[in-house]
Amino acid sequence: MTSAIVPLIDDLNIIHGVNLPVIIWFTVPGCPPCKAIEPRVNKLIEKHGDEFKIYQFGITKNPGAAQELEVMSTPTFIYFKGGVEKGRLDAFPDMSEFEEMLDTVVTGGETGGGEKD
Repeated sequence: MTSAIVPLIDDLNIIHGVNLPVIIWFTVPGCPPCKAIEPRVNKLIEKHGDEFKIYQFGITKNPGAAQELEVMSTPTFIYFKGGVEKGRLDAFPDMSEFEEMLDTVVTGGETGGGEKD
């Protein structure tokens, strides 16, 4: 499942090479919640996409990276700034939560999802 707007990646090193804030959307093929949220995510990207980068990460191609970041369910959205995790939304987020995360990303703050230690 690849979004028309969100590129699919299999290497998380991208979080270190982008000057904008980065959101990694962890997904697996055939994930019904991932597919259901995709059109709404795409609309938000169309509105705010020049203020951050978002990438889909296929867990099945690199499960070790997902384990390292303690991704336990899909979809999971993790927000990085300067290569450091600043927040996350696990499972199927309410769109208001996702919009709040985008506002936080755009303003450069941290999300309520909690920064990893």
